[in-house]
Amino acid sequence: MTTAVSIAHPQSGSDPGAQLPAVQSRESSGLPVPPDVERGDVVTSLSTRRTLPHAVSEAALERITRELDRLEKKKGKVVRLGGGLTWSTPALEVHVDPGRAGTEILVWRRLSLGLRIRSALSMAAGALIGAFVLTIFEESGALDSDLAAVLVLVMLLGGAALGLRSSHRRHAKALPPRRAQLEFIADRLVMLATAPDRCTGSKSNEP
Repeated sequence: MTTAVSIAHPQSGSDPGAQLPAVQSRESSGLPVPPDVERGDVVTSLSTRRTLPHAVSEAALERITRELDRLEKKKGKVVRLGGGLTWSTPALEVHVDPGRAGTEILVWRRLSLGLRIRSALSMAAGALIGAFVLTIFEESGALDSDLAAVLVLVMLLGGAALGLRSSHRRHAKALPPRRAQLEFIADRLVMLATAPDRCTGSKSNEP
């Protein structure tokens, strides 16, 4: 039993600190490739694939479902089609797709929702800092000039822009551990998929 994984090279001109490559199987089974990058170099999802040379048993699919519920601390939506499986939550999606060459496992983590929330909070914080600076200017009489409206606009928009850039930097810095967690989930699912079915007799014997 082997797993096959290849790494697609990032596009030229992109920021290596803000973009991670998509991980794809050498032999595609027809699963769509999730988009890893949107809005320039801001990564909004991560995905990884594993390929098994054999079909996954019903017992193994049940083990995978239980393990995903445990790892994510919530029950995912399960769709069964033949020998395949789709497990999904708003944040994580897993596909087990059987084919003629074996079984492909796709693990896909969505990051866009969390990024939008953090960006909105950071922009609001930046605008508040700009408003605080404006109050200092107002007390010193700097807002009594004809350019007061322009200064107010610049401070508020500038603070929001700085907050957005700060949230993107923190997001990029958090990508390596998120990638490592995704790879751990994929490896764990491979372990469960290849474990002997007799191990399902008791919970303590699960790998």
